[in-house]
Amino acid sequence: MKNTIFFLFISVSIFAQATNGTKTLKDSPLTPDVTTWKDSPAERDALDSKKEKSFILFAKISNVTWQSQALEIIKRYPESKFINGVLLKNTFAGEPVNLQLRDSERSVTGKAIDLGLSYGKSGSRFHGKFFIRGITADTPGSTTYKYSESTLGLLGLFTAQTQNNVFETYSYKPIQRGMIVYDQDILFAPNSPNRFLAGLGFKLGINLQGESLKSQMIPFGSVTTTATASAGSFGSSPTTLQFTAPITPIPSNFSHSEAAVYGTFGLSEKFKISDKHELDLSVNYFQGNGQGRTKRETITILIIPRKSGDVFTYNTNIVGEGLTLGYTWNFSERFALKLSGETRTLRSEMTKTKTRPINSPTAFPDLGPKWTTVDKISFIGIEFQYRF
Repeated sequence: MKNTIFFLFISVSIFAQATNGTKTLKDSPLTPDVTTWKDSPAERDALDSKKEKSFILFAKISNVTWQSQALEIIKRYPESKFINGVLLKNTFAGEPVNLQLRDSERSVTGKAIDLGLSYGKSGSRFHGKFFIRGITADTPGSTTYKYSESTLGLLGLFTAQTQNNVFETYSYKPIQRGMIVYDQDILFAPNSPNRFLAGLGFKLGINLQGESLKSQMIPFGSVTTTATASAGSFGSSPTTLQFTAPITPIPSNFSHSEAAVYGTFGLSEKFKISDKHELDLSVNYFQGNGQGRTKRETITILIIPRKSGDVFTYNTNIVGEGLTLGYTWNFSERFALKLSGETRTLRSEMTKTKTRPINSPTAFPDLGPKWTTVDKISFIGIEFQYRF
C-alpha cells in the first residue's frame, strides 16, 4: 500500500513538472510565433505594399558635361547668309563661310537642379514621374579666324582685289536650358514572382525644352586692297597700288533661343534588391520637333547711331537616344538617397531656314545650307527623396 501511494506521488510530480516545462517553453521569448508560419511570401509582400508610401517628393543636383548645339549654331549660321548672298547676289555676299566646329570648341560644364514628384509602389502596374529641370553652364570665350577675298573689274581697264584677314573674338554669357518632363512606366507583370520581370516595363514620356544663349563678337584684323590699272589706261605699263587698313573693332551682339517638344519611348527596369536597396535602368529613344532663332545686331555711329544685322530662323526634326541608371538607398521608411547617371544625345536636322535683314520684314528665299547639329549632355547627380 505504501509503495502504491509513493508511486502515485512520484507520477503526479513528474506530470506537473512536464506540464510546467511545456508552458515555460511556449512562453519563452525564443519560441517562434507560430501564427507567422501561415503567411505565404505573397501575403507578406501584400502586407509590405500596404505599408509602402505611394508618392515621392525629390530634389536632385547634378554635375553636367555638355556639347551644346547652341554654340555651333551661333558660329555657323553665317553659312546660310553667305549662300543666300552668293546665289541671290545681294549684300549678304560679303560674309565669309564658317567651318564646322570641333567637339572641343563647344564642350562646356555646369550644374543642373531637378525638382519633382513620382508615384507608384510595389505591385502597381503604373509608375509616373514629373519634374522640372534647370541647367546652366559657363561658356569660355573663343577666337575664330576667317579669310576671304573678292575681285572687282571695270570694263577691262581696272581691277581691284580685296583680301580680308579677320579674327573674331567671342565672349559668352552662361548658356541656360529649362525642361519640363513627364515619364510614365507601364510594367508588364508587376506581380510576377521573378524580381526582374516584376520591374520590367515600357516607358512613355513627353519633354518640353527651351534654351537661350547670348554672346558678343569683336572683330579685329586687316583689309588689304590691291588696285591694278591695265596697260594704256594711265600710262604705257600696268599700274598697281596696294594699301592695308585695320578693321574697325565694332562689336556684334548675338542672342539665340530655341524651343523643342519631343516624346520618349523606351524600356525600363526597376530591380528591388531588398527593402532598402533598389536599382533602376532605362534605355530611351526621342523624337520630336523644334524651332530656333538667332539674331545678330551691330550698332555703328557715324553721325547718328545706326543699327544693322540679321535674323536667322529655322525649324528642326529631332531624334535621339538616352540612358539612365540609378541606385536608391531607403535608409528609413520616409527618406531615401539616390545616386544616378544620365545621358541624352539629340540630333536636330534643319528642315526650313530663313535669313532676313534686321530692319526688313522680308526674308530671303530658303537656300540653305541645312545642317544636322548634335547636342550631347550627361548628368551625374545625387537625389534626396521624401516618401508620403
